[in-house]
Amino acid sequence: VKAGTTTAGTTNNIAGGNLTLAGGQGKGSGAGGEIIFQVANAGGSGSSLNSLAEAMRISDAGFVGIGTGAPAVDLEILDTTTSSATQGGNLRLSSNDGAAMADDHRLGVIEFAGAEDASATMTVGARIEAICDAGWSASENGASLLFYTTDGNATQSEVMRITSDKFVGIGTDAPNQPLT
Repeated sequence: VKAGTTTAGTTNNIAGGNLTLAGGQGKGSGAGGEIIFQVANAGGSGSSLNSLAEAMRISDAGFVGIGTGAPAVDLEILDTTTSSATQGGNLRLSSNDGAAMADDHRLGVIEFAGAEDASATMTVGARIEAICDAGWSASENGASLLFYTTDGNATQSEVMRITSDKFVGIGTDAPNQPLT
């Protein structure tokens, strides 16, 4: 599958094509179509086709489900393996530019935002950030969690930090003892 049919040549600045996946359209009170992504796992030997299994779905409500055919929120990740201390839904934020992570480099961030006006101008109200607390190597992989809030002027400030040494700081970015 590809989008667009332009081939390289002497013309510059050619726009690429769009790829649209669309579920079937319903009519009246009929349900709209969903987009379902299926994969086939490797099977045993033989001449039969391997079975397809659903891997992801975009519902007619716009919800995305990974591991579930009935997502109930914007993004739902369902792990159906037997529950244990090492199983459960998993969302990974990763950073890899081909070099080892350096001190104070960001591993990932989760932001919480909302519209500040009727023009849908989005403002971040809070965020949680994971940063390296030293340069990473085979023997050093420490990270800290930083929590930020936003004041009335949309200025973000770090309000709490949990270090890899298990120190907790509220109102300081250099805690030197555990919170008890």
